[in-house]
Amino acid sequence: MKAGRDMQTVLAELERQRTAARDFRAASKLLRFTAGHVERDEKGKLLTLGRPTLALEGVDDFPIRPLAERQIAEWAGIPAKYYDAMRGSPGLLEHNVNHWLQERQATRLVRTLDGDVRAFLGASYRRLDNYELMTAVAPVLDDEGVQIRSCEVTETRLFVQAVTSRFEGEVRKDDIVQAGVLVRGSEVGHGLISVEGLIFRLVCLNGTVMPDASLRKAHVGRTTLTDGVEEEMLADSTKALTDAALWAQVRDLTRAVLDESVFQRNLDKLRSAAEATITANPVKVVELASRKVGLSEAERDGVLEHLFRDAGVTGVSVGNLTRYDLANAITRTAEDAVSYDRAYDLERIGGQVIELGARDWSALNQEAKLAA
Repeated sequence: MKAGRDMQTVLAELERQRTAARDFRAASKLLRFTAGHVERDEKGKLLTLGRPTLALEGVDDFPIRPLAERQIAEWAGIPAKYYDAMRGSPGLLEHNVNHWLQERQATRLVRTLDGDVRAFLGASYRRLDNYELMTAVAPVLDDEGVQIRSCEVTETRLFVQAVTSRFEGEVRKDDIVQAGVLVRGSEVGHGLISVEGLIFRLVCLNGTVMPDASLRKAHVGRTTLTDGVEEEMLADSTKALTDAALWAQVRDLTRAVLDESVFQRNLDKLRSAAEATITANPVKVVELASRKVGLSEAERDGVLEHLFRDAGVTGVSVGNLTRYDLANAITRTAEDAVSYDRAYDLERIGGQVIELGARDWSALNQEAKLAA
């Protein structure tokens, strides 16, 4: 499990962001995009000397962060490859983006933080913010007596991974796992609010996200169009009343995930995976699985390294490696991920490997044999 920051540090950062954030609902015709200034070095390589900005009529000009820039391009229907190619021609890029801002006549939610545009979202996007999510689940986590194993807020998402020693079991001899919960949210349109089951392996401190019990809540709110620019206030009383039921759902499911029956169900899946042997060359299985789930070359190499190293630690012979060992090698690789967001992706992929049915697992092994 990738290390993050302690709970109090993350809470303090969420409180700071809550104060520093400003949201605007604006008619797209009142927005103006300016591309960052670029020059070329002596070898002809493009050098960006200034960030692109988005001007909100009557408010201010805001520098645009990379995620929001991608969201603008996607909304305008400009393919990412072409958008990037136009960076070398700022006038052309500005013409394309501003044409669609005028032509679409849509209403957009522009989310800013520390004076930057961090998200460019649809008018129906419902603001379910990380501070509110954290304050909703914190009392439940305290009541359940869990230990916060990892906590982080990134540019795109909030993560809280908590574990309880009340429910634990043995997958194989001396291979103990404990129950846990992962709560995740995003303020910038990068995924839904979710509560998911978590398995924590003591022998290597890996975390595996299990999709057995989960809540996924879309950010869908009002869609009223506007002819101007309207600042959205977080402390809106109507919003608070509307969101109360949702936060109650989040608290209820957090408790439900930290239930013995959920843990026993996941423990059974782990034990089943520990009996599903890799029947083909493990290297070929890892190569094939990596392509199917979208692992990078470095991640694939990490999975191979941890697969064989873990076998030495746990005493499993190479000829008896299993689907459980493959899943653990993937979740162990999460600790080496370049970002916390990618670490979560790998923990979830590990859970998906655990969830593979017998037919799919057999097909993967057969395909690896044919590729050998």
